[in-house]
Amino acid sequence: MFNRTKKYITNRWRSHVQLNSKTDHFFILNFFLSFAGVYFPGKNDFFKLAWRVFRVCMILHYAMILRRLLQTLTMEHSSDLLINGIHVAMGATLMLTRSLLIQANFGHFKQVRKHLNERSFRVDDPDVQRIRQQPYELSVKVTVFFIGNIIFQFISITSSGITDMDPFQLPFSMKEFSVFEQKFYSGMYSLLWTVYSLIAASNFLTIYLGLIGLIGLSPLILSGRLWIEWMSDLSSNQDELNTCIEHHSKILNNLKVFKNLTNLSFLLLYYMTMAHTAIGVIIVIFHATLDTFTIMGVEFTLRYLIECYPWITRLRCRKEFAGQYRQVRATILIVAMQSQRSLNISTGGLFELTLDKFTSLIKKSYTLMMVVWNMKQGEGVACIHLSNTD
Repeated sequence: MFNRTKKYITNRWRSHVQLNSKTDHFFILNFFLSFAGVYFPGKNDFFKLAWRVFRVCMILHYAMILRRLLQTLTMEHSSDLLINGIHVAMGATLMLTRSLLIQANFGHFKQVRKHLNERSFRVDDPDVQRIRQQPYELSVKVTVFFIGNIIFQFISITSSGITDMDPFQLPFSMKEFSVFEQKFYSGMYSLLWTVYSLIAASNFLTIYLGLIGLIGLSPLILSGRLWIEWMSDLSSNQDELNTCIEHHSKILNNLKVFKNLTNLSFLLLYYMTMAHTAIGVIIVIFHATLDTFTIMGVEFTLRYLIECYPWITRLRCRKEFAGQYRQVRATILIVAMQSQRSLNISTGGLFELTLDKFTSLIKKSYTLMMVVWNMKQGEGVACIHLSNTD
């Protein structure tokens, strides 16, 4: 019974995620890009105008977040409110800045997207279709996971009362407005908080799905069966071999193009994650209860840590084909040399995002956390000293 159910679900799933010539590798990414204010695919003038108004509203919303943080810095003396405000403002800054970087390099993204959706190489080969299918299924699974996460955050924000906390409040008084206007403005302001989960998903999926798609194409070139067939009669397979060299060069060129999008994004993510993690840990430690704000803070912190983790380091040269590479003639030597280079993610050209750098990120986050901890403990000691003096 269990096996039949599992088989039925698997077959249904694969029938819905079957890759064809018209399938977009970036599964419903346009939906997320629209809410992130990066790209709107529609051609209707009214909807385009509404989208532009929405972008202006998000800019004003972010300005009010910073205004609220400034009020907390100048008027409040509670370190808890200050830390919560910094944590919220920092998260919004990270998400919106990364969206701006994606928009600034959107031409590069479109070039990579076009290449991934062409699928012109060995269209009729079933092995090639199977290889292409794997990264697409992964892209759908990751996107579905984010959809579930967005639904959870939407329900949490709208029903848990988290928007009644200080960092989520409007930075001005509405006493002079009518009751209806107060509810309308506060409701719209609270509703815009739900958009940030969509922006975070857009930032992650744009880069992750692009890299997964490009890297997933490399087995098309490194198929051992194809190497053996071609080397048995290299003279008659020269045209096919040249086609593979050309396709491999396209993959490398698109990876180079995509680095324009990833370099500054990973640089920003690295340092912002360090600060975000340190403050997030402080919030968890000093919150007596496990409320929605704490859960969402932990969730966002873990998401940034996972995104910073250099999962890309597992994509190393496949040594099992080294013997076959050496048997190929001069025309394939360039491909062999390029294929043995690891894919490195640069952070704005300053350093590569490796496992050592990830370890350094954790250490720096801990150091920053201890600085905030000592500041908070010092505040407590100062308060006790003042009360004893009185």
